[in-house]
Amino acid sequence: MLGPRDLNQQGVEVVALKPEPPSQTIHQPLALVHSQYAQEQKPDLKEEFQPRLVIEELVLTNFKSYAGRQTVGPFNASFSAIVGPNGSGKSNVIDSLLFVFGFRATKMRQSKLSELIHNSEAFPDLSFCQVDILFKKVLDRYDENGELQTEYLSVPDLVVSRKAYRNNSSDYFINNKKCTYADMQALLRDQGIDLDHKRFLILQGEVESIAQMKPKAEGNSDDGLLEYLEDIIGTAKYKGTIESSLREIDDLNDICVQKAHRYEIVEKAKEDLEGGKENALEYLRKEKALADKKSLYLQYRLLKDKDLLEKKTAALESLKEKLTKEKEQTARHNEEIDELTKHHHELSSQVKAIEKQVASLKSAHKKIEREKISMDEKIKHNENRKKKAVKALQNSSSQMRETEANIAELERSQKESQTQLEELHSALKKEQEQLEAIKYELSDKTKDLSASVEKLQQQLEPWKDKINAKQAEIDIKTSQLEMLKQKHQELLKETTEIEGKADEKLELVKAKEKQIQHLQKEQAHVSEQIQLGEAEVSEASEKLKAMESEIRVLRDKVDDARSRVTSTKSRNRVLQALTHLKNSGRLQGFYGRLGDLGVIDDKYDVAVSTGGGSLDDMVVDSVETAQQCINYMRKNNLGFGKFIVLDKLRKFNLSKIPTPNNVPRLFDLITPCDPKFAPAFYSSMYNTLVASNLEEANKVAFGAKRWRVVTLDGKLVDVSGTLSGGGSRVFSGAMKLKSATSKAGEISEVELNAMSEDVQTKEDAFLKAQAAFNEMETALAAFKDRLPEIEMAISKLRLEIDMDLEEAKEAKVRAKEVSVNKKAIASTEDRMIKEEKAIAKLEAEKQDLKDQSQGLEDQIAELQDKIMQVGGVKLKMQKSKVDSVLQKLEILNEKESNDSLQLTKLKNQVTRLNNQISENEAEIKEAEETINQIREVYDTSLASFQASEKELQDLSSQMDELLEKCDEIKEELNFKQSKIADLRKGEIKLVTEIEKCEQSISQCDRNIKKITDEMGHAETRDLETLVGWMEDCDTKQRLLAPPPQFSSEDLKNVDCEALASEIEELEKQTESMTVDLDILQEYARRYKEFNERKADLNESVAKRDELKQACEDLKKRRLDEFMAGFNTISLTLKEMYQMITMGGNAELELVDSLDPFSEGILFSVMPPKKSWKNISNLSGGEKTLSSLALVFALHRYKPTPLYVMDEIDAALDFRNVSIVANYIKERTKNAQFIVISLRNNMFELAQQLVGIYKVSNMTKSISMQNRDILTA
Repeated sequence: MLGPRDLNQQGVEVVALKPEPPSQTIHQPLALVHSQYAQEQKPDLKEEFQPRLVIEELVLTNFKSYAGRQTVGPFNASFSAIVGPNGSGKSNVIDSLLFVFGFRATKMRQSKLSELIHNSEAFPDLSFCQVDILFKKVLDRYDENGELQTEYLSVPDLVVSRKAYRNNSSDYFINNKKCTYADMQALLRDQGIDLDHKRFLILQGEVESIAQMKPKAEGNSDDGLLEYLEDIIGTAKYKGTIESSLREIDDLNDICVQKAHRYEIVEKAKEDLEGGKENALEYLRKEKALADKKSLYLQYRLLKDKDLLEKKTAALESLKEKLTKEKEQTARHNEEIDELTKHHHELSSQVKAIEKQVASLKSAHKKIEREKISMDEKIKHNENRKKKAVKALQNSSSQMRETEANIAELERSQKESQTQLEELHSALKKEQEQLEAIKYELSDKTKDLSASVEKLQQQLEPWKDKINAKQAEIDIKTSQLEMLKQKHQELLKETTEIEGKADEKLELVKAKEKQIQHLQKEQAHVSEQIQLGEAEVSEASEKLKAMESEIRVLRDKVDDARSRVTSTKSRNRVLQALTHLKNSGRLQGFYGRLGDLGVIDDKYDVAVSTGGGSLDDMVVDSVETAQQCINYMRKNNLGFGKFIVLDKLRKFNLSKIPTPNNVPRLFDLITPCDPKFAPAFYSSMYNTLVASNLEEANKVAFGAKRWRVVTLDGKLVDVSGTLSGGGSRVFSGAMKLKSATSKAGEISEVELNAMSEDVQTKEDAFLKAQAAFNEMETALAAFKDRLPEIEMAISKLRLEIDMDLEEAKEAKVRAKEVSVNKKAIASTEDRMIKEEKAIAKLEAEKQDLKDQSQGLEDQIAELQDKIMQVGGVKLKMQKSKVDSVLQKLEILNEKESNDSLQLTKLKNQVTRLNNQISENEAEIKEAEETINQIREVYDTSLASFQASEKELQDLSSQMDELLEKCDEIKEELNFKQSKIADLRKGEIKLVTEIEKCEQSISQCDRNIKKITDEMGHAETRDLETLVGWMEDCDTKQRLLAPPPQFSSEDLKNVDCEALASEIEELEKQTESMTVDLDILQEYARRYKEFNERKADLNESVAKRDELKQACEDLKKRRLDEFMAGFNTISLTLKEMYQMITMGGNAELELVDSLDPFSEGILFSVMPPKKSWKNISNLSGGEKTLSSLALVFALHRYKPTPLYVMDEIDAALDFRNVSIVANYIKERTKNAQFIVISLRNNMFELAQQLVGIYKVSNMTKSISMQNRDILTA
């Protein structure tokens, strides 16, 4: 059972093994038969153990004899025993392991997988079977007492499963996840379980076969002791590689023999060609010497022509210096013009950019200004609201203070009146008491009169109550009337202020709307003028640009025409003079200008004018004719001319040639007037090709062979890769065209003058148009400046209208209130009239009551007079005092009543004033908040407005400065252009003079070009194909070396006649020699084949030797590794056998000590007290002990984490069973042993017992721990 979990020193959670209660244990005997091996050896506490994999339990579901889900286990991490009667299903436990580990059904004693599914009377039709193996990781270590403890590591459990179905298929699972057989095998191999040799599994009856294996396998499918050990030691992996290497070495030996034979054949063929090769090389040496002599001769001629050219060039240095100075001056002016033009364009671009910024800023500026005006109006409106509210607040506050003072005064007066009333009531009481005393004294005299007065007073009392009640009603009505009068006055005042304000605002709105209509008409007119003006300015600008471009093109044409007229004058003068001389019969053999001696299609006019460099040269038949022409020109001072001498031209190959992409050759496009002129045309352009465009020209020019290519638009790609031609001016008219008999584009003086006048006329028109354009721009700018002013005025008026409309709306709302006030005034007036009528009625009723009660009062007064008369002066005086006090009381009561009424009115007024003050304060607060909010936005807008205004001013001033600079640059440009025109005229004159001077050195250039062409186009034999096979030697270097280049000093010392003789002699020798140069190619082929065969043979031999050495190294490594492992296993076997048999001996020996792999390994045994014997001669027990000794020796050499043994002790006696059992228990600490045994000597030593039993043909199991119970 699992005990409590704790943490070891490494922090890994472990589970300690906890013993079962005594009730579930089997008593293990304490005494063992062989005490020597049963005694506990002193453990090595420093020994370090590695974590290992153990089987915790098996779960068998419907597998063989196990019906349903049966758990077998748990198993001890070291030694467990499976016990049970025969036929109970013990061996099926091993079959379940084989099933999960991927063995076939035949290994489990069944013919197919479906037969592994349980079948019994209770479960006849189960669909599947499954076995789950639960693995755990454990770690062995010694505790403080030296006891070996096994701890379970807290790592996830590993569950490997296999499930078989009725259709004989099966699935594998790892931790309940489906996997492949290979995945399962790889996982278990990684954990150290030897699935290849099944060393972990020793089945019943197989234990003896281990020791009885043959020394070496007889066939590929068999296993011998040699193969068994070699697999365990690990050297079996070399066997296949060594065997394949040996086979490959044999194959390479055959290949080397074949290649050596072919090498000898090629070597003999090469030697047969040696004589012809030497004759051919001798011919090539002389041919090379002839080429070098000709090269020397050409270099000599080239040097002479160059010296002559240098002398003639020196004569023109002074003229060239003048031309250079003129060009430098012109270039400086051109650079200044270019710089000024560039600067002007830059300034124009800056002006346009600033104009865009200004327009954007103006738009933003207008928007901010509109917002500013709107906020100004809103602030003004709210300031007026605030002023009105403040004024109303001041009035209300003043009235409040006055009212509060009046209330205080009335309250003070009421207090005084109250005090006086109390005093008067006290005096009244006192005086009345005295009056009553006097009356009491006179009671006898006035008894009847007093009784009558009292009776009358009682009658008068109801009338007094009625009169007082009426007076109270009159007082209330009077107070209400006063309040109505006050309200009436306020309503009248408010109505008077409001009436007419809405109409006034609406009149203002109408007036401003008229102003807006007027401004909108002006705005539409200005916008229309701007639109029209922009279109006209844009159109005028385009026209100006077109005129300027046209004038520029015409200027270039005039300059070009002027240059061509000057050049044609000089050229035509020579041509006309010589033609006239020919026509007069004094000059024979002169044919005229080369370009006039053939025609070409118009399409190629520019191409032939650019690519044909000598079309202006004159053609003659011989050198004598050319000399006659030159003498005539010199005599008549006609200038210079270039001549092509037909009989001095080389014999060119004029046939068509293949060209890249089939582009035409320029020479093939020309149709000569006479075929004899074809070489002259060819010498002018050679193999120059014509391409449609520059892209095609580049593709053609830079292929495998370099070509000179000219495009249809005049761009020339030379063989050297340089590009020339193109630009705004192209060459044309150098040759006659098929469409017309042109004069090569000649222009007359009259035509040149007409072109110049046309340019001048167009320049004058351009200046006038430019002035008109400036006026249009000024007018357009004025309209553009006026438009934002109009828009701003409209925006301001609209804002004012919005404010006026808002005030008019408020006035209308208040006017509605006024109409309500008027109704309230009328209602108040009606109520006032009603109240006055009611008061009058009440007064009348009160008077009526007084009239009705007057008789009683008169009677009482009469009786009281009588009493007074009876009482005399004393009574009258006392009565007068009482009446005086009563009169004062009446006055004070009336005053008190009036004060109370007035106080009520004042308090109502205070309430009303408080409401007005609150409303005014709220109005002031709202106005101030609105003003503050607007001012916050206003301040931001004002800052933006000021910033944009400043930026606008800066940009405007910057734009003005730029425009001023533009005007200055434009004036300077006009000045420079006029000056450059003068310089061009002077330059044309200088160019004409230079052309005349250059004609004097043209002949030298032509000679140099011809010699260079001869040197460049000299036909040379491709020696690389003939002697390229030769190794680096002097002969090859001399033959392949280019013609030597000589210095000027060497060339000056050359004897021209002797050189010509040498050339002639070499030409004769080469012509007399008869050789077959093709033999050199044949020899080269044979020589190449000879070297290839030789290299191939050497490569094969090297490869064979390399493979042979690698095979020998691998054999030695196999032998060394095998012998090291073999010696270790042999020594361990000896130790194990001696320990198990207590004195016997066993060893492994090589049949062939020199080569262990040839004959194999013998297993010899010497049982105790017996001689050495072969395994086959041992008893069954001795064979079992020998096999177990070998198994334990192999375990020590290469441990496997678990062993499952099936009745390995069947053939052992009691003594040997005890020895093996004790060894398994005491000496195998790094592996798990699961042993199926029926021998108590074996299973009593196991730490865990698993019982197997069968009930109703269904196997079940029970598990328990096996511990010692110590007794006293």
